[in-house]
Amino acid sequence: MKIISTSDWHLCGGMDEDISKSLVQIEDKATQVMPNLIVIAGDIYHRASDPGGRNPAAEHIQRLADIAPVLIVRGNHDAPGDLQILSRLQAKNKIWVHEEPSTLVFKESADHIVAVHTMPWFTKSRWLATHPSESKEASDRSVGDLALQYIQTVILNTPGIDAHILVGHLLINGARAQNHQPLIGQGVTLGQYDLPEAGLFAAILGHIHLKQEFTSPRFFYNGSIAALNYGETPDKYFSILDTRTGDVEWIKLNTIGRWQIDIDWAQGIPKDLDPDHLWIPNSRLRINLKIADGENVEYTKHLIGEYFEAFKPLELDIRPQLVPKTELRSLAIASATGMIDKLRAYWESTALPDEAIQNDMIQKLSALEEMCVHEN
Repeated sequence: MKIISTSDWHLCGGMDEDISKSLVQIEDKATQVMPNLIVIAGDIYHRASDPGGRNPAAEHIQRLADIAPVLIVRGNHDAPGDLQILSRLQAKNKIWVHEEPSTLVFKESADHIVAVHTMPWFTKSRWLATHPSESKEASDRSVGDLALQYIQTVILNTPGIDAHILVGHLLINGARAQNHQPLIGQGVTLGQYDLPEAGLFAAILGHIHLKQEFTSPRFFYNGSIAALNYGETPDKYFSILDTRTGDVEWIKLNTIGRWQIDIDWAQGIPKDLDPDHLWIPNSRLRINLKIADGENVEYTKHLIGEYFEAFKPLELDIRPQLVPKTELRSLAIASATGMIDKLRAYWESTALPDEAIQNDMIQKLSALEEMCVHEN
């Protein structure tokens, strides 16, 4: 039995165009492979859905369900009840939406039967409400133990199975985020060896956006299917699990990069950027521009935009961050002697007008000073 799996689409989060590009690639591969099952391990949506996100979700899931049966589990970003409408889509194959733990049994052949156990996202809030005296550490252990006991129980109560597969949206202790730092979650957290020791053949998990494996290649996170934040790696994947051999094939997606560059205009454009800028073409580029208050912001944005547009980014977003110069400006002006010197000091600490305007203002100020002298 072959299972194509993916997770963490995050439609309705402002990145639907990039996500749809990846979904088309998944659909094309599924058409070639013709899997027995397609799994989506949570977070179809980034927040409570709206028509703008529901329509592409329905279109892509319908296309996938015309290829093979589709199983969806609820993720922490999916609003309760928000996914059920997807199970009513008309397609050639069945669409299951699981918002509660459940089990599906697939008889690929007489000698190979697979059970797929689902564990959608749920939090510790109910446990904490009924056990107010428990510490956070105790509640983490208790909820994790309950989840593990459930998995062990359904495996024992589903005899005659050749491979037990878990599809869940949860956190594995030691899982790494995009910045490769360990995560602490509010949902179910299990140890790295809990799932294989419970008797599972494989685990297909959602919730973490970085592709990673633990204990063996059959226990993994696919990661998100598009770069969902600036600075997030554009290396995104989905997978094909063969339940007979245990082999996992990883398919790398052609994604749109999202890059962020910090520029301090006092230092100019950084010299340590990749000289070929091969990562910029067809990517979304955000520039955080640190610039002194009083500088010509629009002209600076123009210069930076002109530089980076030459490398043909798909999108360029320059965000100025003004640094106040009030204190330095006051010192420079206060130390100047005479009105003309003070004016020049003011110009030097802000944006200089062109030379003709400077000369005109100085002439007018000189004439006013002479008038004041004569009157006195």
